[in-house]
Amino acid sequence: MGYVNASAFAFLKESYERINVIDVGAARASFMNELWHVFRRENVFSVGIDPINHHTSDKPGGPIVHKTSVDYSVFLQCGVDNVGVITSRTFYMNSDDQTSSFSELLLDNLSSVEDDESKFWYPQDTIDKIKNIENVVDDVAVYPLQEVIDQHLPEGIIHFIKIDAEGKDLEVVKSINDETLKSRVKFITIECPNKVPRFKGESIKMECINYMKSKNFNVFYQMNYEDDPSNRTPMSDVVFVNGEDL
Repeated sequence: MGYVNASAFAFLKESYERINVIDVGAARASFMNELWHVFRRENVFSVGIDPINHHTSDKPGGPIVHKTSVDYSVFLQCGVDNVGVITSRTFYMNSDDQTSSFSELLLDNLSSVEDDESKFWYPQDTIDKIKNIENVVDDVAVYPLQEVIDQHLPEGIIHFIKIDAEGKDLEVVKSINDETLKSRVKFITIECPNKVPRFKGESIKMECINYMKSKNFNVFYQMNYEDDPSNRTPMSDVVFVNGEDL
């Protein structure tokens, strides 16, 4: 399966030489690697956001080292959520770094039985990993995304916002005010479970689609990983496009 954002990047390339992007949940900077297949680095102003850029290990088999700050024009070591003011939260880092989160895992919702549609399916080794909290970081700064935008992209089009916030994706969108969404943002991509949430408060796909439609954002492209024989995870990446011309 190809990159979920590739068609949106190609669409942007037809109209813009330089673009502004925000990457919420920067992690390994895979989003930026995708983007650089289409745009030259010097033509992208990028804001990267991730609370675990400092998560390193010298142990064999330990957590993957995140040193992604050098890949961004601005890198913020913080979290984003639908909060009214800047605050702080406890962040849970587990041995599967891709599911470290501010949110509480719903362990009863997880199962390694692939045909149990009442549960979120993961391979058993993945479940074992994400049950294992490696570290708890207290007092991690948490911003509304609107605050980040006001500070670092106060003017112009925000061509792409990628969100991968492990249970907080829709809440991150909700932390952007309506005027910014309507008049300045072109594309937003989020990750969401198809039917069963993994985290407390996580929105499933149809909830996300319905909310985005209420803000005049339509589905541009989606990748359902249940359709991928090499993955089979019951979740999707969904790319939304602003219905208004910018």
